[in-house]
Amino acid sequence: MSMPQAPEHHPFDIRAMLDHAVARILADEDPERFFVWLERDIERYASSEAQRLLADPQVRASISRTLARTIWNATPLPSNDFRPAPIPEPRPGERCPCGSGLEYRQCCLSMPVPKLGAEIVWARLLAQLPLEQVAGPIARGQVGMESLVAGAEQCLRAGKVGKAVALLEQVFVEPIERTDRLADYARQRLCECYEELGHHKKKEALLERLAALPERSPLRAGARAHLATIELDRDNLEQARTYFQRAMGDDPDNPSLAVLEIHLLVAAGEIERAKLRAAFWRKRLERAGTEASDELLGALDVMRRDPLTGLAELSFEAHGSGGRRLRDWLVSVAGRPVPAYRAVVLKQEGGCPPEVVLEGPKDLGKIEEKWQAACAGWAEFGEAGCLDEDPRWWEPRLEEAWSAFLERHPAAFDSLVVLDDLAEIVMEHCDSPSDWIDHVLLEPILRRAEAILDRALTGLGQVVLPWSALVNRPALRALVRLWQLADRRGDRREARRRAERVLALDPADHTGMRAVVVNERLRAGQDRAALNVAERYSPDLLPDVAYGRVLALYRLGRMQEAEAAVREAIDRLPLVPAYLVREKVRARKLDGEAVAVGSADQAWLYREEMRDVWAATPGALEWLRATLGLSR
Repeated sequence: MSMPQAPEHHPFDIRAMLDHAVARILADEDPERFFVWLERDIERYASSEAQRLLADPQVRASISRTLARTIWNATPLPSNDFRPAPIPEPRPGERCPCGSGLEYRQCCLSMPVPKLGAEIVWARLLAQLPLEQVAGPIARGQVGMESLVAGAEQCLRAGKVGKAVALLEQVFVEPIERTDRLADYARQRLCECYEELGHHKKKEALLERLAALPERSPLRAGARAHLATIELDRDNLEQARTYFQRAMGDDPDNPSLAVLEIHLLVAAGEIERAKLRAAFWRKRLERAGTEASDELLGALDVMRRDPLTGLAELSFEAHGSGGRRLRDWLVSVAGRPVPAYRAVVLKQEGGCPPEVVLEGPKDLGKIEEKWQAACAGWAEFGEAGCLDEDPRWWEPRLEEAWSAFLERHPAAFDSLVVLDDLAEIVMEHCDSPSDWIDHVLLEPILRRAEAILDRALTGLGQVVLPWSALVNRPALRALVRLWQLADRRGDRREARRRAERVLALDPADHTGMRAVVVNERLRAGQDRAALNVAERYSPDLLPDVAYGRVLALYRLGRMQEAEAAVREAIDRLPLVPAYLVREKVRARKLDGEAVAVGSADQAWLYREEMRDVWAATPGALEWLRATLGLSR
C-alpha cells in the first residue's frame, strides 16, 4: 500500500511547509507574492543546520525561490480548472532568478529539490478547500485514490471527521475501480469514521456491499473479515466463521486473518486448537514473506503457548501499550503472600449467621490513603474508594500516573480497596470486555481479592457481609465480577456457584444475584430450591423472581398458589406474560445499561433468558396463555 507522502530526510520540514504553502497559494494564486512569502518565512521550516545557511541572504534567496517554484509547479490551481500553471525553469545560460547575477547553470541549477507530484499537493487541497469546490475535479477523475486517502488523513488530524468521510466515500462510488490494499485501507478508515459518528448501519451496508464484490481482492477479503468481527462481537459464532472462511478464500496470506482465526477459536473455547493455529500462522507468514509486523509475529509466538496472553499483547500494541504496565506489575506482585484481613463480628441474632466486616492490616491503611490522595487529582471518587466511571483512565498521562504509583507500592496488591479500583479501571479499557483482557488483567485482580476474602473467612462457617458496611463492598463486588466472567465464558456451573455464594454472603441481595439463582435452579430442575429463594424475596420487581416463583409453583403442581402468584406478578410486571407466550417477538434495541422496571425491555430480557425453560415445561405456556385469556 502506498500513499503520497512529502519527502523525508530533508533539511526543511517539507510537510509543514506544504500545508502552509498551499494555504498561501490558495489565498490569491499569485506566484510572486508566494515567492516573497516563502523567502520571508522559510526559516520557520528549517533545521538548525539549514538556519545557519539561511543567514546568508544570497543562499536564502536561492533556496527559497527553488523550493517555491517546485511547490508552485506541483499545485493544481482552482482558477486553472485545478491544473498546475508551472513557471518554466530558466535555461542554463539565462541569468538566475535568485538575484545572484550568475548564470542559472552556475547558480541554482544544481540545487537539490524534493520531487513533488500533484497528488501530494492534492491531499492539502482536499483538506483545505470546501467539499463543493473540489467535487468537480473528484467527479472528473482528477483526484487519485492516494490523494483522497491522504486528504482524509489530513482532515482526521484536524478533527474534521465528517469531511474525511465524504472524501473516503468517493473511493467506493460505483463502479469501484480499485480493490487493492490501499482500497482496503480506505475501507478501514471509513469504517472507523462511521463508528466514531455512530453511523453503524452505514458501516454495515458498506461492508456488505464490498463483501459481495464479484472478484477476489484484498478489499473484498477485508470487508468479509470485518463482518466476521462484527458477528463475533454479537456472539454469532457460526456466521463469523462463515465470513472468516470466505475472507481466507480471497486473501489467504493476509496477516490480519491470523488474529481473527485465533479470536474465533478462543471465543469457541478451543484453546488447544488456537495454539496449533498460532504456530501454523507463524510459519506461514514467515515463509510467505508477507508484511507481517514484528509485533504480530511476536504475539503469534506467545499464542503458541497462551493464546489469550498473545491477544492481549496485540491489544496493548494497538492502543499505545495501554495495559502493558499493569500486566507487568501484576506479574511482578503475583508471588506476594495473601494478607491477613480479619472478619470482625458486628452482630449475631438467634440462629442467624453472624454479620461481619472486613478489617485489613493497619499498614494497608497508609497505602490506601496515598492511593486515594493521588487519585483525587485524577478523578472523582465514589463510595468506599470505588472510582466513578471515567474512561480517561487509559489516556497516556493518567495511565502513567497510576501505573507509576503501583510500581512504587507493590503492597497495593494487598488492598481490597485498590484492587476494587483497579478492576473498575480495567473494565474501562477499550478492549473490555474481552477474553484476553479478562485473562491477563481482570482475573488476576479478582482472584487476589477472592483469596484475601477466603483467608479472612476461613473457619468461620456461614457469615453475612452486610452491603451497608462500605468496607465490605470491594470484596462483594469482586465476587460479582467473577460471576460475570464465568457467565461471559458460558460456564453455567461456575456462574451458578458464584451467584449462590454472593447471595449467601449478601442475603439482602444488593447485586441482583437472586434472579440468577432462581433461574439456574429452575433450569436444573430444582423447583423447591428455586421456590425457596423466590418466596424469600416475594413480592419482587425482578421478573426472574416473580415469574420464577410462578413457574416453580406450576411445576410442583400447586396450581391455586401458581394462579395467585401469576396475578400478583402481572399486577407488578404486566408486560412479561405477553412476551413469554408469543412464538416470536421483535428484538428490542436496549438504550444503555439501565432497564426500567415494568418496561418492555425488562420483559424482553426475561424472555431471552428463560423462555426456553418455560417452553420445556409441559403445558406451562398454554396454561399461562389460558390464564391471561390470550390467543396464539
